[in-house]
Amino acid sequence: MTGQCVYEIGRYGVSTDEEILVERARLLSDNGELKLIIGDGRATACGSDDVAAVIGADPRLNEIRANQITRISASPEALNSLPFVLQVPGHIDDYDESLWSPLLADQHLDQEWEILTGLYRVVYVNGDRWCPWHTADGDPVLPGDWPTVRLEPLWALVSFREWGSRTSGIATFSIGLATPAAVVSVLQLDELDRPDVQVSRRGDSAVDDAAQVMHWLLDEGHFSDPGDPMEELIAQLFVEATLAEQNGVSLPGSRLAAGSTAEFGFGDSDSAEWMLALSMTPEMEDAALDILAARGPRLREIITAGREPESPAGQARKAALDAWSAAFTPQPWQQYS
Repeated sequence: MTGQCVYEIGRYGVSTDEEILVERARLLSDNGELKLIIGDGRATACGSDDVAAVIGADPRLNEIRANQITRISASPEALNSLPFVLQVPGHIDDYDESLWSPLLADQHLDQEWEILTGLYRVVYVNGDRWCPWHTADGDPVLPGDWPTVRLEPLWALVSFREWGSRTSGIATFSIGLATPAAVVSVLQLDELDRPDVQVSRRGDSAVDDAAQVMHWLLDEGHFSDPGDPMEELIAQLFVEATLAEQNGVSLPGSRLAAGSTAEFGFGDSDSAEWMLALSMTPEMEDAALDILAARGPRLREIITAGREPESPAGQARKAALDAWSAAFTPQPWQQYS
């Protein structure tokens, strides 16, 4: 056997206390040509040099089956494609307790977050636990960090809470990379609710990355519709995090709305708590600010005020913050500065 293994998938039975290999498939790259080996059989040419296409076309390479433990070793090229090519045949929660030994069930079947779907599909990719996540477009298999998806880096996370309302908990919205090629956004309305997960392919540049973050932040309908006055509040939140040293700091909605004449509908009161934590490169942040400024005169004014504090827009923002600070009285649970 010659060539470098770029992808291997092994499926193991779970009826005994030791995992028993029941099926294995490997992809080798031999001078750029992909070859498939099933079990201990002979290598056969795949007729393609596209790793993602080969994995995606063959159930022996892509299926994460119920009542088995699946272990995958993937090269960087193969890893990038996995959220888009791995398949979950049958129902996402198919499970037969009689097929599992108590020991392996205890080791691999997560019960703590049983409200989530997909936890009975057991797959490890390069030693890390992954899981299928139900979406409107299927059940992509992604790295798990219960009760949510592991994103590295986590480009942006927004949390929102309205103090004093009947709704408890903090709504969180996050976006980042599940693999270097897969952008994932997660909506978690409450830590006990199933997260809403969306997956898309990453672009080619920092500007593309910034555009995906801004699309998530402004256009996916979490907080507003395009052109909605809430865009002002969200743009100000982004400026506070990037240009006003408020990255990861909780801010009252009334601070974000200071100086605005818009009618927001929600989120602009003293009791509204917003936080935006960013882990974007400076190039991404600059591109995101440019995208915001290009959306209209009011957002351009907000960006200018943040970038140029001595400009008329910057001076107007400072005056609005001074007036807000003089009128704002924190409640005991609020520790804003």
